[in-house]
Amino acid sequence: MENKISIIVPIYNKEKYLRYCIDSILRQTYKNIEVILIDDGSADDSLKICNSYKEKDKRVKVYHQKNKGQAAARNYGFTKSKGEYICFIDADDYLNEKYCEYLVKMLEKGVDIAVVGVRVTNNYFQDNLVEKKTVIIDKDEAFKLMAGFKNFHGYPVNKIYKREIILKNGNEPFDVNSYYGEDYLFNCEYMKNCDKIAYNETELYNYYQSENSVARSEKVDKRRVSVFYTLSKIERIYIDYSIKSIPYLYYFWIENYHEVYMKNIYSHYNIPTEYIKKVKEVYKKLMMAKNFTIKLKIKAMLKYKLPRFYDKLKKIKKVGDYDE
Repeated sequence: MENKISIIVPIYNKEKYLRYCIDSILRQTYKNIEVILIDDGSADDSLKICNSYKEKDKRVKVYHQKNKGQAAARNYGFTKSKGEYICFIDADDYLNEKYCEYLVKMLEKGVDIAVVGVRVTNNYFQDNLVEKKTVIIDKDEAFKLMAGFKNFHGYPVNKIYKREIILKNGNEPFDVNSYYGEDYLFNCEYMKNCDKIAYNETELYNYYQSENSVARSEKVDKRRVSVFYTLSKIERIYIDYSIKSIPYLYYFWIENYHEVYMKNIYSHYNIPTEYIKKVKEVYKKLMMAKNFTIKLKIKAMLKYKLPRFYDKLKKIKKVGDYDE
């Protein structure tokens, strides 16, 4: 008997993209799934679309709540889920039809979590799949990759989790007090309980970059600085679990400082003094780190000391943020 996968989809005003997402989930070659759609107070027809799928497929379950944000919606979905395995999908993204099948086969290698690659796209057409080999990595390597290296990422949408491990951190695993970076924090809380991680760079998850995507938005939002609150909690995990790749977390910290600075948040809002001091402290630790490349230290220096110059250089030289 196949283990059931609960696929949790938080939804807020996604009527334009939602059908593509749900259709891709229901087309999965792995059939023992439940699809948990959490409407997070949408003002458009998202809830109506969800209910139409519920009427057509008994695997679809629909819940509605007042708008509380993505973290709260994911938590609500988890409390309603029944599967031994858990997946999280964003409502404007879509899956390769073999997404679940791949992930389950990877879990069967005796690992605690399985991760696949992400394809960034601006259309809903599926390219031919270029298959890669699965590798087994340890906790320390996973913590390094979550900081933005390779196609691993710190967000939860390209991963499959075991319910029993998620529950070690409670029934509501996402931190609702963080507007930015709660995905990364969730994964760190999960990964600290893992010994073996299966990783396959095959791009089975399609990340659709819509015009109003949070990740692409240039709108200045003071909540963006909550990333420093989140990173402080993540640092505590790295330290408590003796994660040797902590310099990569510090590099990610500087990258986020650079993003905040370049979006001019400092000129619009008062940043708590402790965050400014912490970034300075992190920069010093990164520059002193022995297990970190000179090339990345130079990039971190430019992002921290000369952020505008770095952006100009990046456009001219096509410098990658996380190239090693």
